[in-house]
Amino acid sequence: MAKCYVMQKISLIDYLLVGLPALICITIYFADIEFRRTLTLIPSNYTILTIYTTNFIHYSFTHLAGNLTTYVILGVLSLLLYNKLGFVRIFRLSLLLILLVVPIASSMFSIFLFPHHLQTKPSYGFSAIASAVIGLFGFGIVLYLIRLNAKELLAYISVLLFGFSFIPLIYGRILLGTILLLLFAMTFTYLMKGLRIDRKDTIFLFLALLLYQSAIISLFPPQIAQKGNVVNILAHYVGFMSGYMIPWLLIRDKMPNNIRY
Repeated sequence: MAKCYVMQKISLIDYLLVGLPALICITIYFADIEFRRTLTLIPSNYTILTIYTTNFIHYSFTHLAGNLTTYVILGVLSLLLYNKLGFVRIFRLSLLLILLVVPIASSMFSIFLFPHHLQTKPSYGFSAIASAVIGLFGFGIVLYLIRLNAKELLAYISVLLFGFSFIPLIYGRILLGTILLLLFAMTFTYLMKGLRIDRKDTIFLFLALLLYQSAIISLFPPQIAQKGNVVNILAHYVGFMSGYMIPWLLIRDKMPNNIRY
């Protein structure tokens, strides 16, 4: 018999955990520009401090608002979803690890993988963490599918495929995008075969997948070069995969074959 998971009470600390990083970004944005520059990573001249702090730096309100809107909406919805499924503690630990690990991983990729002509340019922004929270939300959809008695491996693969399927289309990779969409359609169709889900579950899955995909697309702009700056797309991939994999690593030895509430 599958273990039963129940909702836990969401505390003020949970909302603070989501909101505090956004507040830090806003506070730093309104600080003196010279202070912000001291916290900004230059890959060819990095410090231990800037490796971490640069992930909370923004120099335009549009950049700040775009990152924080995605982060706050997906962060709160992830908290509610994980709590509904009885995994609020996994959410807390996952978000803490995201906030600790993803900034460092994103900066290290910039330092060691940026081409030479970008090494002297500043690399900054909250996009990697925002992308990680999208991945965290995506894994919440996986848990919801497993609760409906879907096969675990197919749930992991189908949600991950759906997340990546439209990104190649944004950059004109029609063939790759089409292949990923077809793979998603096949795995998801097989996944749903035989599942008895009600109207509420159908509506939830439709809306959750739509939001999940829309959030991913919003963080992968068609124009990588913008007003003399280059969007660090690599950091987005690093963040997204970290957000998807961290809760999986935390939960894989504890999760029963079926999740019910």
